[in-house]
Amino acid sequence: MIQNPLGVGLAMSGNSGSVTDEARIGGENQFLIYGVQLGFLGMFLYILLLGFSISRSIRVFRLTENVMTARIAFTAAAVKTGLLLPLFTSNAELFAYVTWITWWMVGYAMNEYSKIKNEEA
Repeated sequence: MIQNPLGVGLAMSGNSGSVTDEARIGGENQFLIYGVQLGFLGMFLYILLLGFSISRSIRVFRLTENVMTARIAFTAAAVKTGLLLPLFTSNAELFAYVTWITWWMVGYAMNEYSKIKNEEA
């Protein structure tokens, strides 16, 4: 990250099979992978996106009247919060099922959040 503060490009580092041996950086965490690939700005945006998604999902859980939506929002916040520690020790977003389902739940919660805000206005 010091040599390339703007990043080296997507899929140019990490444990991916397409990465050449000289560019492969092993043993890092999710935040460093995004930092190497997207630079400092990309890493900070990813961290802010995680925090934003957790806080808004909790807010949807508290504000919504729909029980099923509240469950999805709570699960999204709980899983993203629970993944914070593994993200420091591994590339947890590498697993497609975990990534797709959790970000879908976050997206569902964000959609509900915009509906709640429109109803209040």
